[in-house]
Amino acid sequence: MTMKLRMISMAALASLAACTTTTYRPQKLPVDPLLPSGREQARIHDGLIRADQRFIESLQGRIKALNDKGIPVQDYQLARAQCWLSFGLEEYHENDRTGIIETALGESRRIIESLENGAVPAPTQSPVATAVKLRPDLWAKLDGLRASPYLSCAGEQVGCLEVVLNEAGHDYHETGWRHARAKIAEAERMAAEAQSRISACSLDRDGDDDHDGVPNSIDQCPHTPPNTRVDARGCDIGSVIQLPGVNFANNSATLLPESSAILDEAAATLKRNPDLKIEVQGHTDSRAGAVYNLHLSQHRAQSVLNYLKAHGVTNELSARGYGKTQPIADNGTEEGRLKNRRVVLSIQH
Repeated sequence: MTMKLRMISMAALASLAACTTTTYRPQKLPVDPLLPSGREQARIHDGLIRADQRFIESLQGRIKALNDKGIPVQDYQLARAQCWLSFGLEEYHENDRTGIIETALGESRRIIESLENGAVPAPTQSPVATAVKLRPDLWAKLDGLRASPYLSCAGEQVGCLEVVLNEAGHDYHETGWRHARAKIAEAERMAAEAQSRISACSLDRDGDDDHDGVPNSIDQCPHTPPNTRVDARGCDIGSVIQLPGVNFANNSATLLPESSAILDEAAATLKRNPDLKIEVQGHTDSRAGAVYNLHLSQHRAQSVLNYLKAHGVTNELSARGYGKTQPIADNGTEEGRLKNRRVVLSIQH
């Protein structure tokens, strides 16, 4: 092999190594002793490892005892206790040395003790210290689910969602997105299932006088005619689903956090009507050049499409940017320009 070829091969190997390795960035927490093994360095001894396992199994037995006394597996608090315990055990098997094992098992024990005493466990201070707060929209969704009067219908999913989001943040903090993505995908599925269960529960309990599939308690158009296609609020969809409040960073296609609630509602509407074919249309005001605005509106439409797909929408979707060619208000005023900067879901026939 010539010197030149050898140098190329070494460079290729270095490039491959850079693509396949991830820097490990553990952050050690100052945690109180919890496990019988005490110091983490002692976990190499079989006897102490068995003692730790017996401690973890004792927590599992206390959860079972609570269930035996009548607290359902689906109960929000009991599910939290179980999922924190399972998380701690998983990290124990991976020999994590950041303190997350003690944190997770400590949360489980704290919840168990409250339930044993007939008290309501205090909320967890999330995310925990070794976890990064990924996906603010899912954390906001978690808050909304926990506040629902129908939480009991999805207690297990909501209780474990909190833990899975912490798991994702912990994995990301240590080894980056490659390891966190599986937990994020699990959290997305869990949030969607919880919302579906709560929606079905509210429909059963509240009734649906106009039979449009929207519970009376949230139906803003309670007298829609039979067979009318309605949105998540119970109102006639028409030909365009407006998305007021969906906003982007300045000169960017990055969705701002406040857009999540509106897009989640739009996703719920499309899931109710999976046969609808949708063109996601992006529009801008008249400032900047035509080509720039066309590209920006296309990217913003695509961002909305990606969000909808990521949140379980299976409708046939396409994205198209129209730039500044279809204003709906006067571009000479700030109020008019604000109205013209929009993304809408156009129903295709």
